[in-house]
Amino acid sequence: MNKLVGGWIVATVALSIVASVDGGHLASSLALAPPKIWHGELWRLVTWPFVERSISSALIKAYVIYQFAGALVAAWPARKLASFVATVAVLSALATCVIALVVPSVGELERLGGWTVTALLLIATSRQSPDRELVWFGGPFRLKGKHGVLLALALTLLLVVLVGPVHVLPELCACGFAIVVPI
Repeated sequence: MNKLVGGWIVATVALSIVASVDGGHLASSLALAPPKIWHGELWRLVTWPFVERSISSALIKAYVIYQFAGALVAAWPARKLASFVATVAVLSALATCVIALVVPSVGELERLGGWTVTALLLIATSRQSPDRELVWFGGPFRLKGKHGVLLALALTLLLVVLVGPVHVLPELCACGFAIVVPI
């Protein structure tokens, strides 16, 4: 396993474990919160997608990072992967913050990871290898890479239906930027 991918997994799981037991302090300090970003807490532009509130969510995200970032780093230099992920995360956060200036309910968000990392890695992997078969969880879920973008968008739109567009806005932005940011 690549050092970047391994470090990302360890950091995500470790931060998420702390966030799940510290009464919400760490999660609240790292979350995407537009008003706090506008008041200078700029680290939130990068930290929000990499922490989960529960250990189970962190373990699922660790698997996703292992599966998809591991595949990407085999084709890309680690620096390119880190740059792509950071670019999509920051652009998504900035877009959410700008929208929060116009839509006040978006400013009330305090968002962490969720679907963001999964969607952006699935889209990046699909764009990188459209003809490769993507295998999840040892084999029961298989699809061609070219269908990964559609799957990420469909699942994100399902989240929009289930919880509303305001709560899924960062993920919608991440999907859009993951599609248009050059790979």
